[in-house]
Amino acid sequence: MHERVGEIFCNKKGEKAIIVKYNSAKDILVQFYDDYSFINTSYYNLKNKAFNKNKKTRVGEINFNSDGLIMEIVSYPRVDNIFVKFDDGTIANAEYADFLKGSIKNHNFRRLCGIGYHGKHGLIKDDFSRKAHNVWRFMIRRCYDPLIMYHHTAYRDCTVCSSWHSFYNFFEWFKENYYEIPNEKMQLDKDLILRGNTRYSPACCSFVPQCINVQSTNSKKMRGNLPLGVSINNRTKLFKSQIKKDGKVLFIGDFDNTEDAFYAYKDIKEKYLKELAERYKEYIPEKVYNSLINWEIKITD
Repeated sequence: MHERVGEIFCNKKGEKAIIVKYNSAKDILVQFYDDYSFINTSYYNLKNKAFNKNKKTRVGEINFNSDGLIMEIVSYPRVDNIFVKFDDGTIANAEYADFLKGSIKNHNFRRLCGIGYHGKHGLIKDDFSRKAHNVWRFMIRRCYDPLIMYHHTAYRDCTVCSSWHSFYNFFEWFKENYYEIPNEKMQLDKDLILRGNTRYSPACCSFVPQCINVQSTNSKKMRGNLPLGVSINNRTKLFKSQIKKDGKVLFIGDFDNTEDAFYAYKDIKEKYLKELAERYKEYIPEKVYNSLINWEIKITD
């Protein structure tokens, strides 16, 4: 912020104005105290009281944006620098041409599934912010998009904390918590830190490689009443246990009862979780490492 922002001046009519933006000595945005209108002027004019409100103004003009929201011009310093106000009180800065086209967006409008909104303009400007936006958008959709919930029943009870309804808030967390591991696909996990959690929030979420993220999947819909890791061997008609390890299905054995099959699976799976913890220890957050080391597979999972 320039040191002259905040300086106050009076014109020859006694009207007070304050510098709100200082681009250069010849390009200064000031706001009048009495009606909150803006003009662009020079520092020379300010010092010599040679500045006045715009005589020609489009303040009060109303239009709809592309989302069908009403917007009203509340200040018109010049054609390429106007301020519009939406019904919810949100102020946006744009050009008059954008106003006519209806392309000015309300960053507080819940455009995504009636839940998600950006919270601030100009956030998506590079590959990193686009990556964050894609993660945020899919998180919102998997919890609130009826089509996704219809095809993926595991997400039907999932929610997103109110703070993360705003992409701006999510992006601030993303910048501090996202990391990458060579040759691994990173995913947002919600239930490794807090077992059984169904709510996406800063307290419970973390980024983990895909091979770790899939470990907390219980496949309850597919296995029915059978314990985790147990299915019926169609050839032997016995209960078999198996585990997916490093992308390959590892057959553990056939058993006469579900309990023996489960405990054989439990032993191998818990060892594998510890193996993953050690393999990725230098990359993953400490809370993820601790969760993997201490994870206990239960027959009631």
